[in-house]
Amino acid sequence: MNKSISPINKALAISMILYPFISFANTDEAVNNSSFESIQIIGKKHNNQNSVVQNNHIIDFNELNTPVSTITDIVAELPGVDITGQGGLFQVYSIQGLSGARIQTQLSGIPLYSERRAGTSASFISPFLLSSAEILKGASSTFYGSGAIGGIVQISPRHFEQLEFSTGLDIKNNERQHNIGWGNEDFSFALSHQKANNSKSASGSELNNHYQQTSVSFKRQWQLTNDTTAKFLFLPSYGQDIGKANNTDFINKKYTVYPKESHLISQLALLSSNWQANIALHKQHLDTSVKRFNKRINTINSQATDYSANFSQQWQSDNFSGQWGIDQQFRDNVNADEKEQNLKDNTFSSGINLAAQQFDSALFSHISTTINKVTVNAGTRINYINQKNKQTNKQTNKQTNPHNRFSDLAWTGFGNIDVNLSADFQFNAAISRGFRFATLSERFYSGTTGRGQTIGNANLHPETATNYSSTLSFKQVSLSVFSNRIKNFIERVNLDENTRSYQNVYHATITGAEFSFYHQFSDNVDIRFNGDHTQGKNENGDYLAGGAANKLQLIANYHEDNWSVQLKIKHRFAKNSVAQGEQVLDTASIVSAHWLYEWADNWQVTFSADNLFNESYQLTTDKKSSLSSARQFTMQLSWQPN
Repeated sequence: MNKSISPINKALAISMILYPFISFANTDEAVNNSSFESIQIIGKKHNNQNSVVQNNHIIDFNELNTPVSTITDIVAELPGVDITGQGGLFQVYSIQGLSGARIQTQLSGIPLYSERRAGTSASFISPFLLSSAEILKGASSTFYGSGAIGGIVQISPRHFEQLEFSTGLDIKNNERQHNIGWGNEDFSFALSHQKANNSKSASGSELNNHYQQTSVSFKRQWQLTNDTTAKFLFLPSYGQDIGKANNTDFINKKYTVYPKESHLISQLALLSSNWQANIALHKQHLDTSVKRFNKRINTINSQATDYSANFSQQWQSDNFSGQWGIDQQFRDNVNADEKEQNLKDNTFSSGINLAAQQFDSALFSHISTTINKVTVNAGTRINYINQKNKQTNKQTNKQTNPHNRFSDLAWTGFGNIDVNLSADFQFNAAISRGFRFATLSERFYSGTTGRGQTIGNANLHPETATNYSSTLSFKQVSLSVFSNRIKNFIERVNLDENTRSYQNVYHATITGAEFSFYHQFSDNVDIRFNGDHTQGKNENGDYLAGGAANKLQLIANYHEDNWSVQLKIKHRFAKNSVAQGEQVLDTASIVSAHWLYEWADNWQVTFSADNLFNESYQLTTDKKSSLSSARQFTMQLSWQPN
């Protein structure tokens, strides 16, 4: 158990949790529904209107006029956000220098868990089925718990109220997208199918990034009372023959493919003007096949069933407002079975790499008050976790390892101040605490992965972080600086050339700055310009793994009545300061262009050119990262009624 909580911090946390109950019970005033913006988005626990968070971005997918294959493609265009990992369909993102299990991803308030070290990839959901994504940067554990130590990406499913469809083709690798959606005010149905062959790099080498995927969304809602709505979501997804995009390993050393990936998400939610409750199920399955040429074939079958439930209520009393809530998550049957075929003598063996379960329970609360031009926000969360290794001794059928169970309690909180100096000038300063418990795989997994042999460490301590940030905004210009100090950083370490494990290796500090600028020159022309600079080091002065290169981005749009043009320019600076075992990155300038034409009021056609100048560059600092795809041309045709 965590013994580092001082009596003062405990008293503060308890008072913060109890305050909304006391205030809400003592007020007879009518609820101001206009302040309850967040309650209408399922699973959203922060409120933008009360400036509870400042460093966030909201992306409306309906306003995107360029075809995209995954969510990562979209969020990576934001300052402070970039790609990490090896590439391909499972490409993941980093936020302000942190990635993997330190970034949480949610769909409609449902936490998306993954036992992959690279982190959760929401790529099993086609962007066509989604309406928006909100990205919170910095420690967001008070709202969303463990795994939000570096931020959260919260995505919302789209509700179709009329018939529409689109179809697209990428000429270079024959990537095809076919989408159709239909519905009305009460129900929505959508289907998306995507398929792609291997693409090639600018130098002509083949990239192992083929895949095939189908995802479906069904939504239904009922008006139970004048003030209460019930919403139901059913979202299955099935993928097959997904190549693991990496360097030339798949040609010279080993070939990794995911023969099958399936997900089934179901949710029932109740929403009122000032409260919401929802329960959800996420069942997932992933097969991994690793063929080491002339040696062996390892096949890993992974699966998990995740249950989640939460309740939250917003309240208002005089000039105070806030929210309190309860979170529950239960991960069951988190299993990974492995079979090995020795290609030299054609013998077979099998084993269990992981058999575990996890239970989380949390209570959270935050309050906000505004005095003149100053808004003050504060909140706290208490989070309990219990993890269990279910593997047993095969002879006695008993658990003999004293480290088969782990439980802990974490307290966290935040405070910020938002000052409206004028109608055009705002300042925000914040301090937030974050925490992350080790994942089940980091603690209990033992066996083969797509990267090599991995052995878990049952004795890992939780990571804790303190994040400081400030943001200055003037009209359409915003500048943010931050510092994230993390204790007990969990890092993967090499035991030998082919075997890896995890350790709490050091304390770490990540610092950075980012800016964004928007200007509309006329009714026809507007630009967005942003950039970031991030650096992470441990207490010994060594650089942290997984960080993205610094970048500048320019997005320019020109609009006419029935057509528009968009130009995107990303300049990635060289990254020579990398962690041991990573690769340096050269400077790269990536240009893409998009042209959209509308005719007959219903039809749209989009022509896109990505990597227009055929730049060849490594995607990330990961040593197994693939090269960039060569210049690609895409055409998309879509139809919507008036």
